[in-house]
Amino acid sequence: MKVNDFPLGLFEDYRGNPILVPSKGFQSRGVYNPAVIKEEGRFWML
Repeated sequence: MKVNDFPLGLFEDYRGNPILVPSKGFQSRGVYNPAVIKEEGRFWML
């Protein structure tokens, strides 16, 4: 699939990466493969 044929539009790298980093508690070991869904107009990060 060509980049400009992708149904969600064009993607480019975000210069402010990383946007998710480990913090205290259960996250302190790492942050892995987050996913986002859209439900009834709201976005939820899993």
